[in-house]
Amino acid sequence: RLEELDTLSLPRTPQVERFRLREGDVVVSARGQLKVGAVGMEQAGAIAGPNLMVLRPNERLKGPLLLAHLRHKETEAMLQRQFVG
Repeated sequence: RLEELDTLSLPRTPQVERFRLREGDVVVSARGQLKVGAVGMEQAGAIAGPNLMVLRPNERLKGPLLLAHLRHKETEAMLQRQFVG
C-alpha cells in the first residue's frame, strides 16, 4: 500500500528525472526471474531501482500493447532464455 512506503526527497536533476516512473511506463526485471508490470497512477513518481528496466512507450507504441507482447507466453520464454547468465 502506498501509504506504507518510505519516502525521501531527491533533487530534480535530469539524471534523477530519467529514472522517475511515469504512468504508462512498462517495467521489466533486469535480474532473476522475468517479471513485467505496468506503471499506474499510484506508482508514478517513484524512482526505478538498479534491478529494473524501464520501457517508455510513445505515440507509436502504446504501453498496453507493449505489456501484452512482453507477457505473451512465447515472448516470456524467449526473454527468459536471454536473461540466463
